Amino acid sequence: MCVTPKNFESHLKIVSEFYNPISLKELEKQIKEKNIKNKSIVITFDDGYVDNFDFAMPLLEKYKIPATIFVTTHYVNKNQEPWWDELEKVLPEDPSWDVTKNIFNNYQKKYIELHKKLKPLSMGEKENIVSQLASKNKKSCREDYRIVNSDELKKLNLSKFIEIGSHSVTHPQMSMQNIHEQIYEIKESKKYLEDIIQTSITSFSYPFGTPNDIGPLTPELLEKNGYTVATANSPDFITKNTDPLMLPRHLVRNLTGQEFNNKLKLWFCE
Repeated sequence: MCVTPKNFESHLKIVSEFYNPISLKELEKQIKEKNIKNKSIVITFDDGYVDNFDFAMPLLEKYKIPATIFVTTHYVNKNQEPWWDELEKVLPEDPSWDVTKNIFNNYQKKYIELHKKLKPLSMGEKENIVSQLASKNKKSCREDYRIVNSDELKKLNLSKFIEIGSHSVTHPQMSMQNIHEQIYEIKESKKYLEDIIQTSITSFSYPFGTPNDIGPLTPELLEKNGYTVATANSPDFITKNTDPLMLPRHLVRNLTGQEFNNKLKLWFCE
């Protein structure tokens, strides 16, 4: 899921030279005006990992490209990895695992199976199960796996190329939460971030973000609670008629510059 700083910089070079990088706020404005500029690209990051602060922000500032970072607030200021990373860390490793082979071994299959079971549960239930696993395979928090802290959030917000958005409190599967639980995730994450950065939060990224993960009333709940734009996790293209509370996105893997350039040409039908 990660992109190396080297590859990310090669992506930014291509975007700055051949495309039209815009902020999420500018995209929202263009949708409202029914006038989206050709070859526009918006860059977003989910979760709020510390590498957004350490590596992404300096490169975005270097190339003068805006981006939005959606933060999962439960992990801010905690020496704790997100539950999906904690799960990967505490599972006993399979010595036969070869990351160069595009196959699932027993270790990966076990992770996928447990992830599916944990995904719809409450945060308390998830953390309890992961804690039980961790007691059998205790490992300390990995520094580069943590979420940003308050000071880093403030510094990110001070950059004219960074916008902070909400990614919920606990990163739940919203479609599996009742209305009250969804409202909590939507309102409290917004309030928490606004208290830290003293800036209005109006953008949201749906946790997991596929159509099955978003509740039928979630976009309406976002709008009622002060959000004006939200990003999903389904690959599609944005037009002047796209609902700003259901923006599709293309996932970018750890591609080389050439691979990324080829993807963009394919996406933009060049």
